[in-house]
Amino acid sequence: MKKNNIIILNLILILVIFFLANFFIFYFEIKNSYPNVNIKEVVIKYKNFLVRDISYKNSVETIVLSKNLRKIENKNSKKKPILLFGCSFTEGSGLSENETISYKLGKLTNRPIYNRGISGTGVQHMLFQLRNEDFYKIIPCPEYIIYIFMDGHTQRIFTPVTLSHNPCYTVFYKDTKNGFLLKKRNFFTDKIIIQHYLSNQLTWNFLNRINSYNDYTENLLIDYIEESKKEAEKHWGKNFKFVVIFYRDPIRQETIKDLKKLGYITITKEDFKIDVWDKKFQISNTNEHPNGLAWDYITPIIIKKLNLL
Repeated sequence: MKKNNIIILNLILILVIFFLANFFIFYFEIKNSYPNVNIKEVVIKYKNFLVRDISYKNSVETIVLSKNLRKIENKNSKKKPILLFGCSFTEGSGLSENETISYKLGKLTNRPIYNRGISGTGVQHMLFQLRNEDFYKIIPCPEYIIYIFMDGHTQRIFTPVTLSHNPCYTVFYKDTKNGFLLKKRNFFTDKIIIQHYLSNQLTWNFLNRINSYNDYTENLLIDYIEESKKEAEKHWGKNFKFVVIFYRDPIRQETIKDLKKLGYITITKEDFKIDVWDKKFQISNTNEHPNGLAWDYITPIIIKKLNLL
């Protein structure tokens, strides 16, 4: 009996340590993003993180039918629309409405611009939207689909979240026989901070340094783009052009070359003619997101290359 009690106490101790470790990782990640947040707010965020809805229905509500997207620019214009996908760079995290790429693109072209960028997401969320029937009820056929890539997107293919308080809906895995399938989600894969943190660090700081892994990761990125294009073609035929903008280049330049060979239009830093790492093109010294000035330089180049006027 005494031996059983010791085992139970040890299990309880392990659970307590595990919980505390999870909380402290969460706490330091929150403090890193929001230095002025207090402990009470962190506890509330942590509670919300643990109980958040990770169901398929909520993924559709959050991603496809989201009411938190940027407003549609020039919705009533008779010109052909442009559809934007991407993460917070596309969405315009930290920017006012008139500083975003969608606003500037709409202002200069007078075209309808649908900004489907969602903070903390990546290429898999473009596929998720384009694979959902509800998406085509609210988005008309565009002339251009533009996916804006930044170098963190390859990492997000493998990690369920970017920051612990900002759930990243990684909803697919690639099956060798059946292509991209929806991932089964549960508490252990989606709500444990240590698992998120370790997988994030392992992917970014270790595996990305191995060249063969880079090849696999970026080939998978291309596969996601190809699959997204196929999904759009099922509904819109070949009535659109697909563009990949590399705001920050991938690890391998071969990725860009491979996409060009497949017929994609690519726009890279060589086209921008600005250094996106220059602080004057970022929101602040500690925030690397593009600011309005960066899009002021880049948007006219996009317009010229795609002949949007």
